[in-house]
Amino acid sequence: MLVKLSHLHRSGRGTLVKGMELLSRGNMENDFLTGYARVALEASRLAATGTHPVKAWSDRAADVFVGRPEARVKSCPKSAFLGLAAAGLINGVPPGAYTRSLDNRRYAEAAVQRLREDATWAADPQRLWSAVAEQAGKKRHNGQMNVVIALWCAGAVRKI
Repeated sequence: MLVKLSHLHRSGRGTLVKGMELLSRGNMENDFLTGYARVALEASRLAATGTHPVKAWSDRAADVFVGRPEARVKSCPKSAFLGLAAAGLINGVPPGAYTRSLDNRRYAEAAVQRLREDATWAADPQRLWSAVAEQAGKKRHNGQMNVVIALWCAGAVRKI
């Protein structure tokens, strides 16, 4: 999967195509992080057509992670996606009570804010994680930023 980044070029903050190769590297079905980016993109499209975001994520995760039940239910990337949906930040998806994970929602919203200020944050999910999760202590990046960056780069996140 290759994500088009033309909307980032217009931002005047630099070209991120090289940095965003992470979204197209490797076999999606065998890589958790890029797999979760793919789930997020597909779930956002499905949710924008009226499917409940929780169902959209679950359905797409089942398709992407065939034979890998632990990957289908991994909570951090799912909660980041649902947190953005709950906040009304995914285009075409009304705000609502889609997740109880306040931490992952907060991380995802903070990441969107950083991206709004400077889209070059999208080039490095680990750097973005470090910036938004300073208060999380030793908690590790667990796919949340890949979800946010994929949605951002695909134009699925409200920019304002």
